[in-house]
Amino acid sequence: MRNINIKKWSIFVASVDSGSFTNAARRSNVSQPAVINIISEIEETIGCELFVRKGKVRSSELTPRGEEVYEYVVKAISTYEQILNTMTDATGKKKAMTILIQSPYTSIVSTEWLTGLFSSYQDRQLSVRSADWQQITNALESRDECVALIEGDTHPKSVEYFSLASIETIFVTPDPSFCDASISWSDVPQNTLVYSAVSPTTLNKIHANLTRAGFAKGSFTEVNCLDILKRLVRETCAPVIMPKVILDSCPSMRGFKCLQFSHSKVHTQFGLAVPYGHRMRRSFTAESLERVLVNEP
Repeated sequence: MRNINIKKWSIFVASVDSGSFTNAARRSNVSQPAVINIISEIEETIGCELFVRKGKVRSSELTPRGEEVYEYVVKAISTYEQILNTMTDATGKKKAMTILIQSPYTSIVSTEWLTGLFSSYQDRQLSVRSADWQQITNALESRDECVALIEGDTHPKSVEYFSLASIETIFVTPDPSFCDASISWSDVPQNTLVYSAVSPTTLNKIHANLTRAGFAKGSFTEVNCLDILKRLVRETCAPVIMPKVILDSCPSMRGFKCLQFSHSKVHTQFGLAVPYGHRMRRSFTAESLERVLVNEP
C-alpha cells in the first residue's frame, strides 16, 4: 500500500460519505475519472472489490470488506489529522472546540456535565452552541472541530456515536376529555400539530404512521419552533405530536394530557457524536456519559 497516499485515501472516504463518485470528485477537486482510477488502484492494491458492482458498473455501496476497510481508513485519517492538530497546538495556534447541542434538547443537557468539560479543557477555548439537526450533521460531515449531542438513528459514518437515551414520541393535548392512557394513530384529531425540529428519521416515522392510519400526506401542520408551538397550543388548544422529553422541559405544558401511542410507537436514539480521532474522545468515559442528561428520559 506504499503508493496509496493520504490524498487517495481521503478520496476513497469522500466517495462513501458523499454517496457518489461524482460528488466525491467535486468535493476533492479532481475529475470523476480520476476518482474511479484511484478506487481501482486501491482495490487492486488490497486485492478485492470494495464497492458493490451492478453489472459492469461500480456503485457507491460498500461490500462487507469495503465497510471494514472504510472503518480502518477513517480512523487512520483522523489520527493523521489529530497529529497535525497537536503539532499546531505546540506552536500556540490552538483552535476553539465546539460542543453542538440539537436545539430542542438543550434543556435536558446537564450543566454539571458541561462544567466538567470546561474544567478539563482550561487551555482551550470551548464554545457551546445550539443548532438544528441538519446544521450539526453538516458540521460532523465536514469534520469540523466539534462534538455533538444529537437525536436520530442515522449519523455520519465518520463519527463514533454513543447512545445516551431512547426518546419516545407522544400525543399531547390540553383537552381533559381524553381519558385513556394511549391513543391510536387513526384517532389523532385533524387539527393536531407536529413538532418538526427533530431528525428526518423521526419525522418520517411519524408521517408514515399517520399515512397508514388513512390521513392524506400533508394533512397536519408542522411547527419547528418550540416557542411558537407552545403559544399555538395555549391559544388554540390544538394537540401536538412531540418527543416526551421536550414536553417534560416545558413548565407551561406540564398540566396537559400525555398519551402514548397504542401501536407503532416512535422511539429515537439521542446520543453523543464524536468524529473519529477527536481529541475530546478520551474525556468520554462510561461514568461521564451517565451524567450528560439532567434526567434520563
